[in-house]
Amino acid sequence: MTPICARLTGDEASDLSKCMTKLFTSIYENGQDSAHAIYTRVAEVRAGKRPEPSAAESTPAEQMLLYMTGEMATFEADLAKTFGADEAHRIAYSPDACVQASSF
Repeated sequence: MTPICARLTGDEASDLSKCMTKLFTSIYENGQDSAHAIYTRVAEVRAGKRPEPSAAESTPAEQMLLYMTGEMATFEADLAKTFGADEAHRIAYSPDACVQASSF
């Protein structure tokens, strides 16, 4: 998140919590329809319906959402190196790991 926040604030040492709050707030700056469009684009990337945009083609808020929605796959892939694919999936999505999924 640091590079994304640095792009937004111009400060590499910016407070990530404040930055992420600002990014989430920016999603709704232009209303619900605009926010819906941003979330739809990110969902379509994750569903494989469109390519992941470059940093120049997306807003910092979109980059944050893409980063956050892609991290579970990275985590599972890291686990698979040690435990194998099936066990990595079980561990990554185990209720003991406090994983929570929500749909809106």
